[in-house]
Amino acid sequence: HTRYWRDWSSDVCSSDLCIKFLGIDPITQSIPVRPVAHYSMGGIEADIDGRTKVENIWAAGEVACHSMHGANRLGCNSTAECLVWGGITGGEISKHLELGAKLSDVPEDMVRDEEKRIFDGLFKQSGTENPAQIRRELRTLMDKHAGVYRTGESMQEGLDKIADLKQRFGNITLQDKSRIYNTNLIQALETENMLELAEVLLFAGLARQESRGGHARTDFSKRDDEKFLGHSMVYYTGGKPRLEYKPVTITNWKPVERKY
Repeated sequence: HTRYWRDWSSDVCSSDLCIKFLGIDPITQSIPVRPVAHYSMGGIEADIDGRTKVENIWAAGEVACHSMHGANRLGCNSTAECLVWGGITGGEISKHLELGAKLSDVPEDMVRDEEKRIFDGLFKQSGTENPAQIRRELRTLMDKHAGVYRTGESMQEGLDKIADLKQRFGNITLQDKSRIYNTNLIQALETENMLELAEVLLFAGLARQESRGGHARTDFSKRDDEKFLGHSMVYYTGGKPRLEYKPVTITNWKPVERKY
């Protein structure tokens, strides 16, 4: 028999989960409460149909950015967005294929380079760093430096720490060397991607010297439409990210002060 509790702001949680994953019994011990990233107000640039600038690549849901929400979003919109754009984008892909388009093959040299990077690189490393520990430190870092309220000084400190974690990641060791169902490898690759995304988030936030929507800086508490009424566009360069701004298209709804 499993005992459940639920409130309006959380998903169903059972005592079995607490015992299995946290090692605590909620009957006699308190359940720890931690902040989490509930929604990403941004993502891969895509048009209203979900098409990206990369040929034959579409994006939908929370991974995509159709410029619908701006710097904030209404509650419950995330599920609706996944359902609506999942249908729109899926339909566009279907029509694209019906017109005779072919799925693009990844160039073989790119495939070989990536396999070499993983299987001749990550697999054969014998460093002293544990990717799980780097992941834990990244989680703590983002909680401290990219939380609800930010400052330039704190975000810069976070960026410096991320640079250190990225350097340490180059010295990791994978315990599991198999190519079949290797969750150790998957988690390491996820951590590598998370380091890139964390850097992008802080990099763009540090440059945006204002407060807008979910981006609240205590050192720049006012919104600045003259300088920052634009979408932050961050590009991968292999080194320091490149930042540009994309103009915002405003129709019926004008930006207003956020009030409660």
